[in-house]
Order: sequence, then C-alpha cells, then structure tokens
Amino acid sequence: ALIGRKLEQKTPAPPLLDDQALRIYRAIPDPKWRLAFGLMLAFGLRPAEIPLVRPEKGALRVPGAKRNASGKSRDRLVQALDPVGAEGLGDELLAILEERGDEALPHRTVAAFWSTRMRDQLMKLPEWRAVIEEAKSTGQGKVVVYSARHGYAHRGTMTYGLMPRVLANLMGHTVTTHNNEYGRWVSEEGVAAAVQAAITRVSSAKGHTVDSAR
Repeated sequence: ALIGRKLEQKTPAPPLLDDQALRIYRAIPDPKWRLAFGLMLAFGLRPAEIPLVRPEKGALRVPGAKRNASGKSRDRLVQALDPVGAEGLGDELLAILEERGDEALPHRTVAAFWSTRMRDQLMKLPEWRAVIEEAKSTGQGKVVVYSARHGYAHRGTMTYGLMPRVLANLMGHTVTTHNNEYGRWVSEEGVAAAVQAAITRVSSAKGHTVDSAR
C-alpha cells in the first residue's frame, strides 16, 4: 500500500504589527535607512524595489523589479496605508523623496542584496532584536525583513478593509499569491477589531445616507 504524506509547506513570515513597526522605524538613526524602512512599511515595498521608486500624483510609482518563471512584475502605482499612530507618514516620505530624490536613499547596489543590507542595518538595533524575541514568545512567529511588507498587507485588510484583489494590485502580485502568502496570519484580537471597524463604517455610511435624504 502507498501511504501519502503531506509535504511540509514553508510558513510565511508574520506581519509586523503597527506598534512594532513604528518602534523600529523611529529607532533607526540613519535618515537614509529610516526612509528605506519607512517605504517598506507605508507602501509595502519589496527590499529590491526601494531604489527604483519615485513619487507620482501623491503616490509611489514602483517599476517592475521582481523576476520569476512567469516574467517580470509589472509597474504599479501604490498608495500609502499609514500605520495607526503615524497618520500622514506616507506623505512625509513622499515629500522627502520629491525634495532629495536618490540622495535621500542609501547608495544603490545589486537588487538581490537589498534585503541583506536592510537586515544588517536592523540587526544593529536593540528595538529590532526585542521585537524578534517578543514575536517568538507570544507565538506571533519569526519576524524577518519582509515582515514590514507583510504588515502592509495585514493593515490593508484589518485596518483599512481593502479586498484581496485591491491589495494584490497594490503589492504587485496575483490574488492567489496574496491569499496564500498574506492571508494566513490573523489573531483573535485582530478579527474582533476588523469586525468592529466594518460595523462602524457601515453605520456611518447609513447615517450619511439618511442625512443626505433629509
């Protein structure tokens, strides 16, 4: 008899929660690396996309950079999803880029090295190491550089109530990839908060409709 065994699947890294991400962002001493991390946080960038972006129409134009078997990822225009507690962060980052351009970011290098460079910068911070230990001890998971990008996806769903198709478009991948990679991590507190936020939005919309009819 043949007995099948389910292959182990790689567990995606958990998202950085807003309070964790902001603690790290504010602790980065180098303004260039702080901007780079902020772009990952507020715009959901891949590390390799950091040196390629440019402000456009109050958003961030991200040229296709990732290559895989299906080809190169497409260009996209990304709106900021600011973390709770840092409203207006996306606009601040765009203003820095508009004013200083490439000079505002760390020097360019091969795209594949950006994740490693970002990790090396973060590992210097006690705040980053503390978040890693915090995430392990609470069952959140293994936090990595890409957790900043994953935080954008998590925030987009749980705080902003965006549909997977919208978030997939903003992040430059397919809906299937989005659901497989970013739809697994959720806490009971996060679910409760998202439901309450949705109820509040619906209630506010109904109230606005009634007022308009009057």
